[in-house]
Amino acid sequence: MLEAHIQLDKSVNAKYAIMPGDPARIDRIIPFLENVKELAYNREFRSISGYYKGVKVVAISTG
Repeated sequence: MLEAHIQLDKSVNAKYAIMPGDPARIDRIIPFLENVKELAYNREFRSISGYYKGVKVVAISTG
């Protein structure tokens, strides 16, 4: 079941989460990650996943 505000379900998991405020800051995180996937973009909540030095990371803006 999707969480209404972030449009993600519990299957999204990672060792670390980065939580910038502005969704535009996600673009500044992308160059540091490999295999980046856009997960969702709902209102001010933008989320991506990727790998940093082999470790899975998610980034979700908080608005």
